[in-house]
Amino acid sequence: MNIMAKIIAGFIAGSIILCLLIGSAGMILMRSMSVRDVGQSLPLEPEQVSGVAATIAEYELPADFGEAYASQIAGFDLVTYNGRDGHSHVYFFQLPPGMQVNLDEIERQFNQVSGEPKIADRQTKIVDQIPVTIRGQQTTLIVSEGINSQGQAFRQVSAVFQGKGGQALVVFERPATNWDQAEIDTFLASIR
Repeated sequence: MNIMAKIIAGFIAGSIILCLLIGSAGMILMRSMSVRDVGQSLPLEPEQVSGVAATIAEYELPADFGEAYASQIAGFDLVTYNGRDGHSHVYFFQLPPGMQVNLDEIERQFNQVSGEPKIADRQTKIVDQIPVTIRGQQTTLIVSEGINSQGQAFRQVSAVFQGKGGQALVVFERPATNWDQAEIDTFLASIR
């Protein structure tokens, strides 16, 4: 190999290594950021949050949900809504098109993208599994109870369904003292 070929090969190898290092640093940074950090660092107008939400499904939130954050990272779509009480939350998470996984894997991906252990890392236990229809599809609603980070008892429902752009997960959680099953049923029926 002549000297010019060695220089070119060295330059290409160095460029590839530099790109890999930058990509790895970016992944570490993205994993360390929570959805709230992403939402606050990239201010999203309500229309923009609605745009991300519309890629997953159409739905009607209960009246006491307002503050919203959205993120689209590497084909993953995430929309979160906070209740006015500061302890109630609704999450919609959608996988990239063509990616099909089970509920445990979706929860792991959700926790990874959101940067916060919303589902798997809390003290929860499954108390019921109910067949439901979401967007015209039969699925199972997983009902869990547990203790949130403030030490309050809470209830949560979650279900996997086919969103507009891929397999999706919906999670609704509230303190147990404010749980209203009719509200949950109305919300789930509104997902289309």
